[in-house]
Amino acid sequence: MSVPVAYATIIIIWSTTPLAIQWSSETITPISAITLRMLLAAAIGYAILRLFKIKLSWTARAIKVYAASLLGVFLAMLCTYIAAAYVPSGIISVIYALSPVISNLLSHVLIGSAKFTRARWF
Repeated sequence: MSVPVAYATIIIIWSTTPLAIQWSSETITPISAITLRMLLAAAIGYAILRLFKIKLSWTARAIKVYAASLLGVFLAMLCTYIAAAYVPSGIISVIYALSPVISNLLSHVLIGSAKFTRARWF
């Protein structure tokens, strides 16, 4: 996937996520909404893997990584879904948009791995 396509995809997903969270939180509980969203994402991900004939690893180590990732994403989304009842979706969008910059900044400060060039800021 090219960088511009990946970037556009991220923008589309992150800009619509807070609104989708608001809408889904109005009709069902946050845990139900997250579970349905994760199941939908898993189905789409599985379809993409099948489409591109990519094999999914089922080793013990891979399963541990999948479980840890799922737990991290699920808990982060739970916090977001609960916060959506109190925080406007526009503010959540801004927080989502700033997360790559904050991650890069923390990476630079804590472990010195990321350099803040003009291109990265842009």
